[in-house]
Amino acid sequence: VITLRVEEGSKVAGKMLEEIDLRNIYEITLLAIQREDEMITNPSGKETLDPDDRLILFGATERIQEFSTLLSS
Repeated sequence: VITLRVEEGSKVAGKMLEEIDLRNIYEITLLAIQREDEMITNPSGKETLDPDDRLILFGATERIQEFSTLLSS
């Protein structure tokens, strides 16, 4: 389990989870999104990722590292 931040201008900022398709493409499970003071657990595919969201992810380290390249601007 690791927490990563969505940067402003990243490839995933503003996209819905169903567009990113973490589970099928990266074999990663998004457990929750921390957005400011809110914790969104078990987010739906319709949830949009905002800059500065913190993603709580579960999966193989190498797959998470591969996905993490999309989080930077």
